[in-house]
Amino acid sequence: MKKNLYYHDLLNKPTTSQIRNLVHNVGLYNEAKHLEEKLKPIAAAMDSLQSNTTTNADHCEQWCAILLHTDNVLEPHKAKITKRFNQAMRPTHYLANTLHPIYRGRNLRPEHIETVQEYVLEENPELLPELCRLQTDNITLPKALVNDATRAKTKPIVWWKCIVSSESVSSLALKLLSLPASATSMERIFSNFD
Repeated sequence: MKKNLYYHDLLNKPTTSQIRNLVHNVGLYNEAKHLEEKLKPIAAAMDSLQSNTTTNADHCEQWCAILLHTDNVLEPHKAKITKRFNQAMRPTHYLANTLHPIYRGRNLRPEHIETVQEYVLEENPELLPELCRLQTDNITLPKALVNDATRAKTKPIVWWKCIVSSESVSSLALKLLSLPASATSMERIFSNFD
């Protein structure tokens, strides 16, 4: 009777034949391919978030993208992913995502948009009307800035610097969109000194 080989079997100094059986094990190969498929959205998000230029808006957008993938291969883990999303995200993340000229909060759930509005109402109530107009694309902007191609090619900070209609919303956007999502770039700098 042939014995199934598992990873823990490899910890006990496997023989050459055990390794050969493991390498030629089609079931193990298929399991690894399935795991790779499950982890693709997570790997893509991790790659994106490790950039030196990743902001809180990007961070929020990546989490939203992962949540959107839960309807297929990540479905068994949806509750855990949602729990972690709720632990990681703060109203400022949602607000940064809402103020990002490309994302504009489109992938946020209605309860997240409501959280943004409540946060703004609590912190800066005078900004709420303009924020609502911005969310509905009911704000007067120069034609060049409304174009989706321009939004895609222009960095969010530059895009907001071009807007002079509302100093308060633009200054808030500039602050939020300038915040890095993590200390990854700083960690890289200090790891070079080791």
